[in-house]
Amino acid sequence: MKKPFYKLKRFYIPCGLLIAFVIFISLAYRPLELIFWDKYYYEKENQIRKETSKLFWSNEEEFKKVFVEQNLNQELKLNQKELLNYMHNFKKDFKFMQILGLDNAYLVALRNKVSIFGRKSETNLNYFYLASNSTTNLNEMNNFISIMDRYIIFINKIDALPDTYALMKIAFNADYFLFNLI
Repeated sequence: MKKPFYKLKRFYIPCGLLIAFVIFISLAYRPLELIFWDKYYYEKENQIRKETSKLFWSNEEEFKKVFVEQNLNQELKLNQKELLNYMHNFKKDFKFMQILGLDNAYLVALRNKVSIFGRKSETNLNYFYLASNSTTNLNEMNNFISIMDRYIIFINKIDALPDTYALMKIAFNADYFLFNLI
């Protein structure tokens, strides 16, 4: 009598490999996406941020117009959700990247993401200083302060890293200092 297909070893080996592959992809997707973003999109986003900041310092009226047209506040809120997700899953992602040997690339990418977010937040706060609506200004300031509270917790996780990552610890702490300076 023939065994059903699900009782054969030929069935379980590919199923086990498929399950292992799915688990690997689910663990690696977020950190590898961040590293990919850093490699291919960081320079572009940094250049856009610099141009927007330069526009603020040179022509405030044009800056207001560009801010509203490009919907920069909504873009920042999307970046905020993404950044909070990265900060929330930092420990798990970092441990997995250590196993793959991409821990330094992951830390550099995460630092660049935090840095871009901080500079874009500065641009938003500059806009709300110019805007006349004080309730919007207050809400945005409170939102920024709540993000900073979460960032303090994240910095504590970064400081718990081994001493081999001392330069990255300094870089994250410098970004934290710049956030507080805003």
